[in-house]
Amino acid sequence: MKADGLSKKANQFQTSNIKLPIALGEGGPVIRIVERDNRLRIMIEITEDTTNQQVRDIAQYALEWQRQLLDFQGAWRMGGVNEFMERLLYENKHGKSYNKLAKSINESVENHLREYLVYRKEVDTLYSESIEDHEHDMYYCLFWLNMKPNPFALSHAKDLLEAIGIKQPKIDNYLLDGLRQIATGNPPFLPGEPVTRFKLTETLRTYRKGRIHLSIQAAEQRAIEEDEV
Repeated sequence: MKADGLSKKANQFQTSNIKLPIALGEGGPVIRIVERDNRLRIMIEITEDTTNQQVRDIAQYALEWQRQLLDFQGAWRMGGVNEFMERLLYENKHGKSYNKLAKSINESVENHLREYLVYRKEVDTLYSESIEDHEHDMYYCLFWLNMKPNPFALSHAKDLLEAIGIKQPKIDNYLLDGLRQIATGNPPFLPGEPVTRFKLTETLRTYRKGRIHLSIQAAEQRAIEEDEV
């Protein structure tokens, strides 16, 4: 990790925001700009004498540094929700309709549910004597039993629906009902669910106008300009 003073990028960012405070007083917590994996990060350095109140006081300034950093380098997009949303925007821009995108997501959710049921069958049937260990320690299955199906399949299904903005109670209902339907040999969802064309359109349009996407676009444009110099 490159700390402030060693990273050219960190120095450049801090210099461009020289008016923002990095400390509230001598001996208190200090805001540091560090670089890790080619990304700048905002950190609060504390000592053994730092109090809770001092951390709360400086947190508001750390958040302002964070907002400025978002404009400076753009949001992280190498995974997670940002990468997922950017990929959806890219596919839509290049001709994939909202309806097709929604259908693709629903198919992914269904595949994750089917994979989860395979996983549960292996745990519950082949390793019935280890069910209690599994319930208390996920890593027991991952490393001791060498599970072949993905134990995180259900979490992946939840993540997809959360990214589209579906609320948690509805997510739980969709997934539980979907698992029951698959177990009885039926399709997990009604046609066009759980991600509807309307919901996906609304979510992508909101994201497209949001600060995360705009910061990514600005960072990409700066990179292009820097390459041209």
